[in-house]
Amino acid sequence: MPCIRTIIIDDEPLAIRNLKSILSASQDVDVIGEFQDPSEGLRSSQNMLPDLIFLDIQMPKMSGMTIAREVLKLSPAPMVVFVSAHDEYLMEAFRVHALNYVLKPVDHVQIEEIIARIRTRAMPKTEEFHESIVRLLSSKEDEDRYESRFLVKQGQKSIIVQTDEVVWISGAKNYVELHTSSKTFLLRKTMEMISNELDSRHFARIHRSIIININELDYLTTSYDNGLVAVLKDKSQHKVSKSYRQNLEGRFLQ
Repeated sequence: MPCIRTIIIDDEPLAIRNLKSILSASQDVDVIGEFQDPSEGLRSSQNMLPDLIFLDIQMPKMSGMTIAREVLKLSPAPMVVFVSAHDEYLMEAFRVHALNYVLKPVDHVQIEEIIARIRTRAMPKTEEFHESIVRLLSSKEDEDRYESRFLVKQGQKSIIVQTDEVVWISGAKNYVELHTSSKTFLLRKTMEMISNELDSRHFARIHRSIIININELDYLTTSYDNGLVAVLKDKSQHKVSKSYRQNLEGRFLQ
C-alpha cells in the first residue's frame, strides 16, 4: 500500500521521540510532522492532510478529543489513534465506543497491531469513527455537567462528600442536609441549586424539600391516605408529593 503519512501530536517530547522511534521500524510509515502544541498540531493537520494521526488525549489548552472532532471534518479525513496514560475509566469508554487507542508507554507490539490494521484497512470507517467520537464526547459532557462531590465546612475543616455517598437530601430555606449512611452534613445551598447540580439519572426530587438517591431506593409503598411513600435502604421513609408522583412512578413502575 502507499506510504502512510503520519502526524504525532503530544505535549510530551519524550513520548513523541519514543513513538517516532517505533514508527521508524515500519518502512511504509512516514512521520511528516510532530507537534507538542495541540493548536499547532491541529493547524498543520488541516494543511498537511495526513493519513494517520497519533493524538495524546490529555494536553493543555486543547484535548485530543477536540482535535479529533475537528480533523474528522477534513476531506479525506485521517485515521486517528488516541494515545493515553493508563486510565481504566477512559480505556473502558474507548472500548465501549469502539475507538482506537494505545497506552503509554507505547511499545512496538501496540504500534505494530495498529499499523497492521491500517495496512489491511481494518480501521473503522470515517463515518463510524465520527459517530463514536460524538457519542463519547456527549457522554463525557453529560458527566462533567453535574457535581461529583460537595465541599462541606465543619468548623475549621472542609470535608469532601461524594455525591454517590448521599442517600437523601432535605432542604430548608438556604440550607440543605446531605444524609449519608453514617452522617448528616449541612451545606449552604437551596434545594433549587442542588437539584440542578445533581445528575437526574441518579437523583430524583420527590418533594419540594426532599431529593433521594434512586440507587438507594428500596421500594415504593402507599400510605393510609393512598399517598406514595419512598422507603430507602437506610430504612428512612419519605412522602412523595402529588406534583412529583407521576415522574417517580414513570421511572420505577413501568
